[in-house]
Amino acid sequence: MPDHLLSPSRYATQLPQNRPGRLWKSKGYAAINVVGLSVAFCICVFLFLTAYRQLTFDSFHADGDRIFQPYFFSNDPERASRSGGMPLPLTPALKAEYPEVEAAARVMTGRTSLIAYKGKYFDKLVTLTDPDFLNLFSFPLLKGTRQSALRDLSSIVISESTAKTVFGTEDPLGKRLQLGSDGNQKSYTVTGVLADAPDNSSIRCDALIRIENFANYQGDKDKWDAHSHAVFIKLTPNANQAAVEARLKPFAQKYFPESIETLKKKGAQPDERGDLFAVRLQKLADVHFDLEISGGKGAPIAVVYALLGIGFFILLIAAINFINLSVARSFTRAREVGVRKSLGALKTQLFVQIWGESILICFIGFLGGSLLAYGLVPSFNTAFEGKINLNHLLQPGFRCRHVGCICRRYFDSRWLPGLENGHVQNGRSLEGKSHDETSGCAAQLVDCNAICPVQFADLLYDYCPSADRAFASAAAGLSERTGD
Repeated sequence: MPDHLLSPSRYATQLPQNRPGRLWKSKGYAAINVVGLSVAFCICVFLFLTAYRQLTFDSFHADGDRIFQPYFFSNDPERASRSGGMPLPLTPALKAEYPEVEAAARVMTGRTSLIAYKGKYFDKLVTLTDPDFLNLFSFPLLKGTRQSALRDLSSIVISESTAKTVFGTEDPLGKRLQLGSDGNQKSYTVTGVLADAPDNSSIRCDALIRIENFANYQGDKDKWDAHSHAVFIKLTPNANQAAVEARLKPFAQKYFPESIETLKKKGAQPDERGDLFAVRLQKLADVHFDLEISGGKGAPIAVVYALLGIGFFILLIAAINFINLSVARSFTRAREVGVRKSLGALKTQLFVQIWGESILICFIGFLGGSLLAYGLVPSFNTAFEGKINLNHLLQPGFRCRHVGCICRRYFDSRWLPGLENGHVQNGRSLEGKSHDETSGCAAQLVDCNAICPVQFADLLYDYCPSADRAFASAAAGLSERTGD
């Protein structure tokens, strides 16, 4: 054999320079990994973004930690129940009797109403509320002022999309709108334009008017048994939810004696907090997940956690598949690594070569998954009404998770092969063996089972050949594969 074939300088640095070509020669291995990673990343993007949208409902309000929705708790003997429907006089009473309540607003969302302007009619969702609505929530007010936008009973605040639909390029402030059907119309003056609510908002509307415009307001304003709307309050910065709920016990006894008496007649017993009937507070962040209080408008938190669990499980399966193929392939390269070590290659060079290939595959898989998700987002949103947005992937938290996922995956898939091939004795690896012969194939299985299934028993068995391989034949084979 020519001497130049056995030159250490020839082989010590040859393999790392040919990494893309080496992957191309193993097209099946690379394709399986890239396709598996791409599909896994794509599915996980959809699952995680769907869960992210649900978990961030109503999180955009500046003082969200101080905003609560009052609800009624009734410890009925048949079944304890909760209800978010409130009577009209409750909100004024809370503001008058409890200094901890900084702002309070009744929110009554009805059906769509006709809005007329210059002979044109538009079906829009009109919400009836109090002036504190604009101070309680932090929806951006594009035009008008929060202090005066709902000051008058004839004032109306419209959303940005409604302003564009009704007025086009005209300035809507000061314009008159007719609200209601024929024979029952009322004129309102536009006093503000509110930015459209995000998709992850529990409160959505096209226009706001004062709740005093409710048709039955005068008849129900003093009735404590007519539950018709939701209420939201903002507590002062130094107020505590538990303390406020404790102070609300006399409030329930004062204004709802009939409800308490009815429960006593049924044989109801106080709950662990000593309440038969109580007014309690629900955090704004939990409103979307409480179907009982919200009247079925929302998503159970268990479903959201299930989506996250499925996403992580898919990532785990993809990682295991990647590790399996990487570990199995490492046994086929034992002789090749032995040649490099015998010719002077350092352990760090072997690690760089093996890890570099894994980084490249992970990057291509991640890029393919991102492109696949980008192309399928419109179809996903249409089919499942997901309303997910890939821009959320650019947020710092998501970027950290993506980088960490890629790093962990290539580390796991290459740490064992790199360490294994790096510490194997040269003589054993030149013979095509990656373990001491005294341990046999059974020992190899025990070592490998820490990361890969028993399905590779046959593979490991196939790569335990006899020890009659010569260094010259291995070098000649390597030279032939590299084209010399």
